[in-house]
Amino acid sequence: MDVRQFGQQLTRQIQSHQILTQSGDFLEITPLGAGCEVGRSCIYLECKGSKIMLDCGLHPGKDGVQALPYFDIINPKELDLILITHFHVDHCAGLPYFLEKTEFKGKVYMTHPTKSIYNYVMQDFVKVSNIAIDEKLFDENDLKNTLDKIYMLDYHQEVEEKGIKFSCYRAGHVLGASMFLIEIDGVKILYTGDYSREEDRHLKPAELPNCEVDVLIVESTYGVQIHEQRDKREERFTKLVHEIVKRGGKCLLPVFALGRAQELLLILNEHWQKNPDISKVPIYYSGSLAQKSLTVFQTYRNMMGDQLRMELESGNNPFKFEPISNFNDESDLPLVIMASPGMLQNGQSRDLFVKWSPDPKNGIVFTGYSVEGTLAKNVMNRPKVLTVNDVTVELKLSVEYISFSAHADYQHTSEYIKQLQPPNIVLVHGDANEMKKLQNDLQSRYKEKIKVLTPKNCQQVRLKLISKKSAKIIGQLARQTVQNLQNLNQSSNLALTQIDRPLSIQNQDSDAQMIDTSTALTQQNQDQQDSNYVTIDGIFIKQDFDHLILDESEIDKYTTLTKSTLKQTLFIPFKYDIQVLNYYLHSYYSNIEAEVNKFKSEDKKYDVRFRVEDIQLLYFQRAQMLQMDWITSPKSDLIADSLSLLILQVNEKPTPQLLNLMDQVGDERSYHEFVQKLFMIMKHHFDQVEIDQEMTNIIIVHSEKQAMIQLSTREVQADDENLKEAIILLIKNLEEVHAPINLHRI
Repeated sequence: MDVRQFGQQLTRQIQSHQILTQSGDFLEITPLGAGCEVGRSCIYLECKGSKIMLDCGLHPGKDGVQALPYFDIINPKELDLILITHFHVDHCAGLPYFLEKTEFKGKVYMTHPTKSIYNYVMQDFVKVSNIAIDEKLFDENDLKNTLDKIYMLDYHQEVEEKGIKFSCYRAGHVLGASMFLIEIDGVKILYTGDYSREEDRHLKPAELPNCEVDVLIVESTYGVQIHEQRDKREERFTKLVHEIVKRGGKCLLPVFALGRAQELLLILNEHWQKNPDISKVPIYYSGSLAQKSLTVFQTYRNMMGDQLRMELESGNNPFKFEPISNFNDESDLPLVIMASPGMLQNGQSRDLFVKWSPDPKNGIVFTGYSVEGTLAKNVMNRPKVLTVNDVTVELKLSVEYISFSAHADYQHTSEYIKQLQPPNIVLVHGDANEMKKLQNDLQSRYKEKIKVLTPKNCQQVRLKLISKKSAKIIGQLARQTVQNLQNLNQSSNLALTQIDRPLSIQNQDSDAQMIDTSTALTQQNQDQQDSNYVTIDGIFIKQDFDHLILDESEIDKYTTLTKSTLKQTLFIPFKYDIQVLNYYLHSYYSNIEAEVNKFKSEDKKYDVRFRVEDIQLLYFQRAQMLQMDWITSPKSDLIADSLSLLILQVNEKPTPQLLNLMDQVGDERSYHEFVQKLFMIMKHHFDQVEIDQEMTNIIIVHSEKQAMIQLSTREVQADDENLKEAIILLIKNLEEVHAPINLHRI
């Protein structure tokens, strides 16, 4: 089966694990390389529409397009971001191809030393590859074009691209190597790349981010293997090299041009100074790439270990070595040479191996990890004869392996996971067997607390996660909130901590008003628990995956938004008399204002203007039309809806009460009509009601208490104060709905 068809087949296989959550969004992780293998690291992430590629390497054991990750299962045009952890070929050598041969338009980020050395490493790779294989993936012009597309960042610097927040941490693998902490809408993913938790002579160990991580994507190169102790390992290494040169042989140390080579130089330098019998034996560090890159090491001395940095600052160069121009591979004298590449794929390390292999005085010492399918892996199996480029090679030189590989072993990986406690782990960059052993060990240790997944290349992992959303309160609202919390603390005699940290929204909905202040509060009961919160009254703004709460007046100051108001106007036909509208407005609403327009003008052609709360209602008598104006707001919109519904209902479905009212509505109401209505209302509410023949007074008896209304003045006299107030209220209500708005006076 063709490798591409195999990749497409694997794409249809999904390794799925779902975690119970309130969110419906998935995080999808797909290894395009380094899935159950070591080499061509390339991890594809997709979450909430954001698409990220972590590393973009080539497989050291394959050539041409077969060495590439499975780019054909993604759409490069949709990719937002590429993050490169370090400059090794299996993590970055696919980048020139991807940037120049696909439709990718996003950004690439790496640390400053990684970009500097990446340029040197890839220049060397192009030269060697052009000689070693027929099919070129890219040329020097492609490489040159990529440099302008690469952005740099420092350790702990937070960058945001299209709502994706990310920062890098020291990985301890090689100079500039980094782990990436990525946050997408509250979901935090830590990708370790290649990392080492062991401090050596020239680098500090990998860092542990001081935050909770939802998903850990971690290398598993050594599975459950444990590295030999450092001092014993160094002693065994120097002893082997010493023995080879003492017997008059040449010692070949295949290394990557940068990385462990610098550490080996420091170890050998110490040993040579302590052993005068071999002090004249030259140590070579092969290649122009090595010399160029040592300058970079000295430039970024601030990223070195403390002891080495102090030596460099004092003027002592611990990386000093014999110039390569003096190296003579025809010499019969003993020597030590570090030559790249480390897996003998091509280049000088392979050429020297082929030449020196038949001589038993010589020796080769492998110091790093070797991938299946490479010449180095075959040599480590110690066959008697090998075939290299159709040439038969006798293997008579001594072959030894001592791991100085800056990859975490089982002890460091398990300790790192123990400290980090991520609920989800995705193992990558490891042999399938070793990865499976590590998975079984972790699952047996953590049971259901941690899920451990081992996807193959092109096999998708889908995680359904809880988004830990938080909102930052800023500006004057933040100062007010702090003051409220301090007042709460003083009144409750409770210990308040971490006031200045981002406050976490209790409710995951965007309209949440209660804010979890993350304070250390002692809670005795539910009432006390409720009192431990303060209410935030502000504007909630979401931009990309950021959430802010601020005062309405500061929107222009802290955001790119502009504050505006929306005025709404609604026209509604009204076919009844204005007295009907006046009646209904007073029946359903309070705070009614009415104004007759006595002096019409071009901009004021209405006849009557009502104001109901913040709603203006204009009546046009001739057109039989109402115009409703208001500034939109939750309250005003609600009142406007109820007003329009009331008017439409009056228009379309008049009630019997309305029809009766319409029979009595005129431009003016007579005195007698008012008296008759008042008399009927009083009879309806009280025990005994009479009116004198002159219609000047109404006498009321209720519960053996008497009252009288003087109709000309509408004054009330009563021997009971409660009875008097009840009568006055009824008179007032009748006056409001009976008194006409006199349109003849306009």
